[in-house]
This record gives sequence, C-alpha cells and structure tokens, in this order.
Amino acid sequence: MLIHGSPDLGVRSLRAAKAGSPGPLSPTDWLKHGLSALAAGGPRALRADVLARELGVSRGSFYWHFQSLDDFHAQLLSFWTHVAVDKMIDQHERSAASPQARLKAIVLHAFTTDLRFERAMRAWSLEADRVANALAEIDTRRTTYLSRLLRAAGHGQKSAAARARLMYTAFVGFVVRPAPSGSEGEQIANSILSTLLKRTPTT
Repeated sequence: MLIHGSPDLGVRSLRAAKAGSPGPLSPTDWLKHGLSALAAGGPRALRADVLARELGVSRGSFYWHFQSLDDFHAQLLSFWTHVAVDKMIDQHERSAASPQARLKAIVLHAFTTDLRFERAMRAWSLEADRVANALAEIDTRRTTYLSRLLRAAGHGQKSAAARARLMYTAFVGFVVRPAPSGSEGEQIANSILSTLLKRTPTT
C-alpha cells in the first residue's frame, strides 16, 4: 500500500546500453535495473558481474558508483523506500482530494497495480535482516499514514489505528499470495473499503 507498482524502471536496459545510449549509466540507472533484476531473478541476481553483463557494461561502471555490493544493497533499499513510500505519500499529500477519496485511491491502486517489486522485496527480506528491518520501517510508515487519513476522515484514534492495521495486513497477505486473476484485486479492495471506511457509533 502506498506503493508505486511500476516505478519508472524502463531504464536504459541492456538493449539501450548496447545500442550506445548517450552518456554513462547513472547510479539511478543501476538502482532501477537492480529492482528489475531482483523481481526477475531474486537476490542472487543482485551481483555486480550479473548486473553489468545485463546492462552491457563493465564491472568498473558499477564500482564507480558503489563502494561495494553491500553499499549497492543499502542504496537499493533507500531507493525502494523513496519509490514505495516517500514519493507516494508526497503525491497524495499534494492532492486536493478529501481524506476518504485519497484512501480509496490508495487502496484501489495497491490491490490492482503491478506487485512484482513489492513481492520481490518481501521474499528478499526472508533471508536478509537488513531488508527485513527496512521493510518493517516501510510498513510502519505506510500504516501510520493510513491511520492519519482515517482520523482525518472522522474515525477516532483507536479505531483509525485498528482499521489501518487491518487494511495493511490484508494488503501484505494479498502481496504474498499467488498473483490474482482478472478483477479479483479490485473486488477485494472495494470490499475492504466498504467495510473499513464505514463509520459506526462506537468509532
């Protein structure tokens, strides 16, 4: 949730690099390609030689921008945090839409977008503590923002926090299950919204 399902990962991939696109690869090019590689091949695809080969450049280009593979992993996590949280919160904060409308947009987007990168990050977190810690921080920030919007929509503090946790738990479960078919994601999102946006006398 609050994810950017398909960040601009149309980087100058191996075809563009081999075609001689102008200028050297930037750190962002490497990071975008790193996310694509992670989604396609898992954590073992995040090796300097593999990434360089796919981009059609030497490993020297990789080490020009990153001190080590560990440094690349750390920057990749920071980049994902920017794409998956910072960018989306900023986008919704700049919106003139009501809190209810923003919540609906967030939930519908989360359950209908391309989840390859989110799924890949969660799979990586199962074998890397650093990734698990980064995802825990992302989860907290996303849930906190949902709770804030729910409070702005008129729910009490405890009710907003509980509803935000339920929304987010449903999302994480949706991410790790097999890819849905057809309009299933939209149906689930609408069900969540109709249940959890409804105010009751006790809220």
